[in-house]
Amino acid sequence: DVLHTLTGAIVNAALTIQLFSQLFHFINMWLFNKLVTEADSGLCSHYWGAILRQQLSHIEAWAEKQGLELAADCHLSRIVQ
Repeated sequence: DVLHTLTGAIVNAALTIQLFSQLFHFINMWLFNKLVTEADSGLCSHYWGAILRQQLSHIEAWAEKQGLELAADCHLSRIVQ
């Protein structure tokens, strides 16, 4: 569902890069805050880290197909790390 929504938001090159840079930054920020502020949720584990990494790889692969790999690499690098 997320990838379908992202695909629908592609308009023109300049706007697309700016828009998706902000969206990737938001995804990074939201996930990081979720992991840090909800320590009792059990999300800070090797198991959930592997699942999160797998799911983020789908977004990264989609971004590469759309020519947005630089924006994705830049703004998702912290949460991927």
